[in-house]
Amino acid sequence: MKLFLIKKWITDNSATASIEFAMISFGFLLLLFGVVEVGRLAWTSNVIDYAIDESARYAVLHQNASSSEVEMEAKDMLQSFFISPNNLNIMVSTASSAGVSFIEIQGNYRFESMISGFFPSSFSQINLDVVSRRPVYIYD
Repeated sequence: MKLFLIKKWITDNSATASIEFAMISFGFLLLLFGVVEVGRLAWTSNVIDYAIDESARYAVLHQNASSSEVEMEAKDMLQSFFISPNNLNIMVSTASSAGVSFIEIQGNYRFESMISGFFPSSFSQINLDVVSRRPVYIYD
């Protein structure tokens, strides 16, 4: 009788699908969230690059603008793309090379992952550094 029950238990296929799903679902969900996070990182990186570049353009067109006004221009641009401007740091400087004056804007953004609670901070927080340098034209 016991041998019959063991044989029946070994050949029973009634819960096979749920066991297979339990074994594969973790890997599938990890892959899915990984793809979403890499996409978010690429999108955020492009928006940061665009915002810094547009703020450099603003600084060239409005040469009397202060550093805080240029920073607000970049943060407003980020907010229009639904990215938190709180993690953005900007440094505005001027330089000259071979008689040409430049406005240089360096931006640093700390990207925080949606799944930051599952991984150490070295994996879930990435610093995005962007530099935009524009020549200043002086019209007479």
